[in-house]
Amino acid sequence: TTGATFFAPDNHGFQLLGPKVLAFLFSPEGETHLKALLKYHIVANQTLYSDAFYSSKEPTLAGVPLHVDLPTLLVGKSLGVDIARFGRLINVRINGYTDVAIQDGIARDGVLQIPRHVLIPPRAPGELEVEPEAEAGDMTVEDFMGRFGDLVEEKLQDEEYRARKAAGWEL
Repeated sequence: TTGATFFAPDNHGFQLLGPKVLAFLFSPEGETHLKALLKYHIVANQTLYSDAFYSSKEPTLAGVPLHVDLPTLLVGKSLGVDIARFGRLINVRINGYTDVAIQDGIARDGVLQIPRHVLIPPRAPGELEVEPEAEAGDMTVEDFMGRFGDLVEEKLQDEEYRARKAAGWEL
C-alpha cells in the first residue's frame, strides 16, 4: 500500500512566520487556520522520497530532475515539488521556494520531509506568488488568512460566535 508524505517544519520554521501570525495561529480565533495550515503539509496516499515516488500507480524511481504536484489534505491545494541532483547532493524544493532541510525521515507508513519554512499556499492568480525569504516574518495576519480564502472550515456556530463576541473576544 501507499503511505503518506508529511512536510513537518521544525520550530525555527514556525518562528519565521513572525510573532503576530504565530500568536494568531495559537489563539482560539486562529484554530481553524492552524488546522488548514497543517492539512496543507500532509499528502495522503502518495509517498515521495528524494529517490523514489510511490502513488496509486506503479512505484517510480525518481529520475532527476523530477517535478511532481502533490495534492494535500487541504482541498484544492497542491504542493509542487522539484528534485534535482548535483553529484551526490540532492536538493528537494517545494513550490519553487522552500528547500527541504532534512530529507526522507522514516515513518511507519510514509515519509517525513522537514522544510526550512512553514509552507503557505501561494496568493491568488495575478498576485505575487512567491514570498521573498527575507520578508517571510513580515507577513500580516490578514495576508496569512487571505492565503486560505474559503478553504478554512468554520468551527463556531452562530450562537457560540455571538457569545464570544459579546464577551469581548476579537473575532
